[in-house]
Amino acid sequence: MTASKLTIKKIITNSNDIWNEIIGVPKCDRCNSEEHYKMSDGRYKCKECGKIYSDRTNTILQGSKLDKWQWLVAMYVMCVNKGISLRELANTIGVTNVTAWKMQHKLRMYMGLETYDMSGEVMIDEAHIGGWSGMHLKKKIDYMVAHNYMQKGERYRKEAILAASSEKKEHIISIVNADNKCLIKHIKGQVTKSVIRQIVKKYGITHIISDESKLYQGIKGVTVEQSNHSKHIFMTKGGHTSNACENRFSWVKRVISGYHTRATEKYLQLYLNQRMFMVNNRDISVYDRLIKLGKLCCIKYITNNEVINYDYTKDITYPIDNTKELIDNIFAELGEYVTVAEVGRKRFVNSHK
Repeated sequence: MTASKLTIKKIITNSNDIWNEIIGVPKCDRCNSEEHYKMSDGRYKCKECGKIYSDRTNTILQGSKLDKWQWLVAMYVMCVNKGISLRELANTIGVTNVTAWKMQHKLRMYMGLETYDMSGEVMIDEAHIGGWSGMHLKKKIDYMVAHNYMQKGERYRKEAILAASSEKKEHIISIVNADNKCLIKHIKGQVTKSVIRQIVKKYGITHIISDESKLYQGIKGVTVEQSNHSKHIFMTKGGHTSNACENRFSWVKRVISGYHTRATEKYLQLYLNQRMFMVNNRDISVYDRLIKLGKLCCIKYITNNEVINYDYTKDITYPIDNTKELIDNIFAELGEYVTVAEVGRKRFVNSHK
């Protein structure tokens, strides 16, 4: 099938041919042999170990009651520039919203299997998504009272609102290599130097181009080249910028806020996977992106339980933050002689008079 003027109708008509192009020669999932006998029911029997399998085995189609064309159409609409909403996908392929949700998130998990070499010289920057823009003031005050940013009946302060809003934001980090391929990761809590060290070690980064943040300074074995954005200096002395990272952040924020409306903390990384896949493959046609995504979907079988129980924190070890617990214990010992107003992570104590 040619890549020109690819439409949903053509995908439905040629679904078997497209899937055959993706899967290639079916392999035995037990011994990985390509030698097989073809059975009368369309399945295969391995010549080496005798295992019976099909062209769905060990792929995203394994155990699915949906037709090939439904999965291929879902892959196709996930490969277009802005993607597709949940309800629109459900209506397009004739499934329920729950099934469409599982399909979309499963495909985003497969998109995250694409890897690139991030070693050597890279651009790094951090940003945050979300907060509580658009939330009614009463709900903001209720949240601040519930989380000890202010006391009930107390007049709200701007710094308390900013601190509480910052805590509700999700933090992400973008890494762009010399080939302009990017990696975007969702970080639990604040981006700390410990997190940066782990990322540097994991990907073999030796040279960082960034803004004036101190997060990237003083890391053993890593040279840093920085520009000072606060002074409106956006280019390093070596003539480099971190604008590529800013571009990725801008794209992610526009798509999530404008098209998906919102993304929960648990599944934000999956939306980032989709954006990474799109930006890293923006120079190839939609058909080639479809074939590439299809091949990623044949790497292994991901169950529905893996989607539901997805954990974005498993790649990075986060220190146990018991600071709040320690502070609470101190204030509990002081008893009624102090009143506490929490602003961000700091607490100010006013002596009781």
